[in-house]
Amino acid sequence: MFINYFRKRSIQFDEIEKYSNYGIFFISLLSIYWNLFGFDNYYHVFSTYFCYFMIDSLFLPYHKKDMILHHGMIMIFLLYSLNSTREFHNQIISVLIQCEYSSLFLSMMKFLKTLAKKKNYYFKTVYLINNICFFVSFFYYRIYHLTYAFYFNPKTLKVFEEKNKNGMILKLFIDSTILLFTILNYFWMYKICSLLIKRIKQNK
Repeated sequence: MFINYFRKRSIQFDEIEKYSNYGIFFISLLSIYWNLFGFDNYYHVFSTYFCYFMIDSLFLPYHKKDMILHHGMIMIFLLYSLNSTREFHNQIISVLIQCEYSSLFLSMMKFLKTLAKKKNYYFKTVYLINNICFFVSFFYYRIYHLTYAFYFNPKTLKVFEEKNKNGMILKLFIDSTILLFTILNYFWMYKICSLLIKRIKQNK
């Protein structure tokens, strides 16, 4: 972890994982709130998200390269959105915020899994429902909605075109980042489906 460069005693991720899940839970709830009720000052959104992803990046273990890449791309999008129009925030940033909806269920997964091991029917049911909600929300917001918004929605494409009309290099850089971000989410979806299929086969 990057944070260990600034500490005398190294921290292991297992020691802070539950605090990391608290952070994911909080930012997910905040994402839902902002999308439901909107936001008057975008800089509050920018500063909250940028600080969260930057700090969380410091505590990610090196083997979580996909998460480090994810956080880096989110921060690029946030910087890119500065001094943008309200329409840009509504069309682009709101899509990225909605991607965090599935993280709400992800943050509770380990805690609920521990309870489910107690062989209590109620805990097992809650754990199963949480996993289903995670799968459905991940597919909808990070695959279907993200793909449509960034590649097929005329309003979004128009906003990108207006934002990048004065810089070809910037356009190429952002287009590449969007493509990489999309591929990363598809890769995660593949891993989730592979794990799901494996567990179904084990339970037969």
